[in-house]
Amino acid sequence: MEGQAAGLPQPVIDKECMKQVGKDDVLIGAYLGSMKEALRPGCKGAAWEFWLFASDWGFKLEDLDSSRLTIWNGGVDVNVPIGMPDKASKLLPNAAYQRMEFEGHVSLIMRHTGDVLSNLISRF
Repeated sequence: MEGQAAGLPQPVIDKECMKQVGKDDVLIGAYLGSMKEALRPGCKGAAWEFWLFASDWGFKLEDLDSSRLTIWNGGVDVNVPIGMPDKASKLLPNAAYQRMEFEGHVSLIMRHTGDVLSNLISRF
């Protein structure tokens, strides 16, 4: 896992978190298990997700009730560039926006799991 993390075009904070995942049997099991489960039915789901990125969804974000939504994003996330959640937060003014300036895609979840889960519970 550490060798893979070193070669990815990811921020240092995410690479460090992936090194931690690789050293923890529970975390590596959860990580690998989630990846296997996501791809168990094949790659159609991943392909569909990429297609959706560039498609018209048939509705406008600003028409959604976003009162129970929280948008989370790491400021150094290269998987979800900061411009995307910034724009979404403007289109969804009732949504809470948690922009963690120094977190990445992986580090935000690993380092703020409790915050994310507490927020989720409080919104429902």
